[in-house]
Amino acid sequence: MNEQRAEDWPLLMTPDNDTAAFSVDIRRRLHQIPELAMTEKKTSALIEAELRKLGFSPRCNIAGTGIVADLVFSASGPTVMIRADMDALPIQEETGLECASLHDGAMHACGHDGHMAMVLGTAKHLVECSRTAAGKNLCGKVRFVFQPAEESACGAQAMMDAGVLEGVDFCIATHIWPEIPKGTIGVREGYLMAAMGKFNITLTGKGGHGSQPHLCTDVVDAAAQVTCALQHVVSRRINPVLPAVLTVGSLQAGHTYNIIPQTARIMGTTRAFHQEVRASWENHIRQVVEGVCTGMGISATIEFSEEDGPVDNDPAVTSVVREAAIDVVGKSRVVDPGLSMTSEDFARYQTKVPGCLFFLGAGTADGKPLHNSGFTFDEDILITGTQTFCSATAGLLNAQKA
Repeated sequence: MNEQRAEDWPLLMTPDNDTAAFSVDIRRRLHQIPELAMTEKKTSALIEAELRKLGFSPRCNIAGTGIVADLVFSASGPTVMIRADMDALPIQEETGLECASLHDGAMHACGHDGHMAMVLGTAKHLVECSRTAAGKNLCGKVRFVFQPAEESACGAQAMMDAGVLEGVDFCIATHIWPEIPKGTIGVREGYLMAAMGKFNITLTGKGGHGSQPHLCTDVVDAAAQVTCALQHVVSRRINPVLPAVLTVGSLQAGHTYNIIPQTARIMGTTRAFHQEVRASWENHIRQVVEGVCTGMGISATIEFSEEDGPVDNDPAVTSVVREAAIDVVGKSRVVDPGLSMTSEDFARYQTKVPGCLFFLGAGTADGKPLHNSGFTFDEDILITGTQTFCSATAGLLNAQKA
């Protein structure tokens, strides 16, 4: 890839105060109407309305609530896709913000409101630039994608099935990231975020009175032993030099104090990067569960699925994003964020199109982590993300196809 630095197009990398104010306003409006995966109707309507104000003719209702809008600079040249995720989380907000959620039990606790605001801000600025001499030097097309259901790990595939990647040459995205300091941008070539798997285990025994355990086969006891045994999969079955996580997130059994229940349910997640670990999860889990349950007279049903592969940033695209980040915040503030065991369904797009997801630093001394009821971020970072998108897009549009 023969890239040109985005500093050759200074207008493209310096969205003005009007764009910054626009992004902040959008973020606050979106923050008030969080919607869970595949229910993002108000969110989608707001995005559609703003895109139409900017002069786009967006394609709507893609994969349910998704939206796609294209900006054409020239008939020839690559197509760059910029993706934002739309869904919120089932969390009751406790931030105290004036723009706090108006939807009881739902909250943008993962920064998706900011992601959408930055991509809309980028769309606004690039539309303005398309009317200038700087914009006329760009070749190709920008595709703005607003994707539902990232949190449920099904939105990216649904958008792909609907054809969102048709004609796309490169894809980029960002994630607001409180684990690196505000004012920094995290860029990493290769693996960044882990592959994610899910397991669902149902144990069935013989229920009865809590005073007569000898007449029962106790699924609560079995579930406790299975949960403890699963913790040894990583420490004793996985190569210790390969990152891996197995977490039980839910254990449900019974409804009262004096009844041994008939069934118990265990749900959890796995995380890894390397294929040899990813391919081994289901077998390890089955061996552990069946071993425990056989000895206790309990039957087990085990379901395992890998939802997403790892975010694996393409070297050439990452190089362009890194240069863009340097242009925006300076070389000393572009950092390697290290591997994260979190997952992102942006990885689905990367299996078909070279791409890069970068982290936008949001960390402060008193900040809360992602998926926390008190999570928020300094809105100053929105213009930093928008500038990086604009700069990276300019570099990619003026790059030769690999």
